[in-house]
Amino acid sequence: MVEGCHINLWSLAGLSRGRRFVWDVGLRVRTTESPLASIRIAIPAGSTDSGISDLIPQLRNQETAELIFGKPVQIHGSSLDDANGSPMELLEIDAAGSHVEPCYSTPDFSVWTIKLARRIPADSVTYFRFRIKATSIGRCWNWRRSWLERKRIIIDFRLSDVRELWYLSSDSLKHYIHDIECVNFFLIAPARFRLVAASPLVHYSRILEGYAWKSYLKRSPSYFRKEKLIIHQWRTEKDRVVNLKSPLRIFADLEDPRTLNFGPNMLMGLAMVSIVALVVAAKEQAIVASVNAWSKLASVALSRHIPAASVTGFLIICSGLISKIETGKKVIRFLQSGFSRVERYVFSDTN
Repeated sequence: MVEGCHINLWSLAGLSRGRRFVWDVGLRVRTTESPLASIRIAIPAGSTDSGISDLIPQLRNQETAELIFGKPVQIHGSSLDDANGSPMELLEIDAAGSHVEPCYSTPDFSVWTIKLARRIPADSVTYFRFRIKATSIGRCWNWRRSWLERKRIIIDFRLSDVRELWYLSSDSLKHYIHDIECVNFFLIAPARFRLVAASPLVHYSRILEGYAWKSYLKRSPSYFRKEKLIIHQWRTEKDRVVNLKSPLRIFADLEDPRTLNFGPNMLMGLAMVSIVALVVAAKEQAIVASVNAWSKLASVALSRHIPAASVTGFLIICSGLISKIETGKKVIRFLQSGFSRVERYVFSDTN
């Protein structure tokens, strides 16, 4: 019987603007008649055999354990008492012996066989916790973009849902799905994304305690920039058991409300200007005209949004740079016609 399941989905900053996704899974297991040597889990993300690590060594630290459980705990040797039932023994996993099952896995879905460091005897309570690095996030985390900028996140997480096995031709995995008495799911996402919809409702949200988690993550949560992270928690109701007949489905919609964002869209606009300036042998008057046009664009960007202004500004700058070139006089008529059409399209909702 799985008495407790703790799942953390971390979205951490990378060295570039990319995100790094990791899954932390903690299981409180009570064995009854037979011992337990391994478990099988499935996560909605791609992963490799080298992407798993054991988290029990970090959990043996008092401060880290209290960060994870969110309350005072007592650690006595290899056992931990979180005042939520009987004390549980902390048990490591055999990371080298754990592996992805290729016959059930896809690039966006992984089925793992987790081998324990030793066999769990019958009639005992054990807790083990491990981390899996995702190579691809799959359908659980869906980005929605506005041009180059990520502006929205759609979360679709499911536990013990038979629909997640639709691609299998047999029912070979269904009998591995066991009852789970209590589930805590934590979503850790950038703070700039506001939660606008959730089903079921979140239990609570809070700002991540920053560098307090550095030793647990074995890295800085934000690397070079001081990015804030927010934790959203969902938990099952009391006396509800998660299984095939009663799966857990979590949906969340997070959105970046910022209108003017000096991010990828602005960089794209500057790159366009640089490319045009290098390719076209512009005269001084053309450059001055382009600068004047760009200053007018700034007021447009402030009152509307960068994607619309990027289209408008790019056409204005191209028009200004090539208007003084003899070979571009024919092209300018085409750009002027295209500019008027794009302007009517992108700004039609403001009139």
